Amino acid sequence: MTKVYTDADYLAAYKQRSKLLGAFIWVTVFYVLFCVGWLIYYINLPYKDPMQALPQTCVYIISVLYVIFAFVFMGIPFARANRYYNMLTSISTGMKDVE
Repeated sequence: MTKVYTDADYLAAYKQRSKLLGAFIWVTVFYVLFCVGWLIYYINLPYKDPMQALPQTCVYIISVLYVIFAFVFMGIPFARANRYYNMLTSISTGMKDVE
């Protein structure tokens, strides 16, 4: 029997998938902390302060950047790495019974 994929390929795919998912989680945590920080700043401002536009603008900009990052990052590299990992898992475990 000829082996096309080795266990090293499977482990490398798992590590790549884990790194990509970890990077996405870190960016998401940074985004949430950034938004919470600006929310706390905004809540502590006096009523009708002229600086109210600053936190709103910053959160709008970071939200747009996060959504673009999430669609591009999760749509291309993570999706491909996850499909490759799932393919190697299916190859190593064998065919599944579909009923």
